[in-house]
Amino acid sequence: MEKLEGYRVLVKTNCYAGNFEREMCAFMTGCIGECEVGEEFVDEGVREKFKGFIERKADDNGCFRPVEVGEDSNDFVIFFREEPSSEQIELMAERAKLFEKTRPYKYLDEDFKFLGIEVLQITTVTKRKGYDKY
Repeated sequence: MEKLEGYRVLVKTNCYAGNFEREMCAFMTGCIGECEVGEEFVDEGVREKFKGFIERKADDNGCFRPVEVGEDSNDFVIFFREEPSSEQIELMAERAKLFEKTRPYKYLDEDFKFLGIEVLQITTVTKRKGYDKY
């Protein structure tokens, strides 16, 4: 039995994402975590387009955030409750390209590049173990 857990938007870059994932997420979606990191990068018009779509999950310290570093440490994922629309995906890609071009976060690596976006559907699978009759 499969259960849909939600969606993740995987943002691919060429640099260690742990140095900027919260700031770039705020710039791309207008969403920040309880820690308020990235507040200065929020565009209210962008935030409205993602309101109610993005969820927050607790990090290792119990701080709820809309983003975390991915399995490949150059990537990060943004948590979505439901599948993002094509308009939302296009807006995130446009904002990511603008983040790369304008470099609003002064601590970005010199060689930082945005490489793309991928939408992931997250499911859990529950299996029952069958037993033969005796």
